[in-house]
Amino acid sequence: MLMLKKFVTFASDQRGNVGLIAAGTLGVMMMLGAGVTDIARVNKIRSSMQSSADTALLTSLRMNEPKWEKRVQFASNLFKENFSYPKMVTDLTGQLSGEKKDRQLIVSFKSSAKITQWLPDGLSFAADRIEVDSMAIISKHTNYEPRLISNSDGRKMRAGATKLR
Repeated sequence: MLMLKKFVTFASDQRGNVGLIAAGTLGVMMMLGAGVTDIARVNKIRSSMQSSADTALLTSLRMNEPKWEKRVQFASNLFKENFSYPKMVTDLTGQLSGEKKDRQLIVSFKSSAKITQWLPDGLSFAADRIEVDSMAIISKHTNYEPRLISNSDGRKMRAGATKLR
């Protein structure tokens, strides 16, 4: 009975309610902030990877080099040099490939990276690996100039369409 009376007294006491509410929501607010930061960090890395892949693809196609192997090596090196956040990822790779189809050349640059985690194990809110694909077409329709034909999310656009940046 005495315990019940103390509990009722404690529950009806309104002093310090703000402190209890703040203490109760502090953990939730910290997790929310960490999640927003983690997702923003991944988007920043993905955006830089996409920009670097587009640059590597278009530059390698416009260079005056007849040997495909040298273009592939150049694109890979340019991608790594142009990537803005090398300390935030590991296993950064990029590969240039192409195929002839209906009197046009379709070339793609596929890249991937493993994101280094800044949160403790098991608390990541976003993917731990990012893959980006950039595609271009060269044909008579594009006046033999390379044009990007994929959106940043990898969906194909109609031939000859230009990606706006």
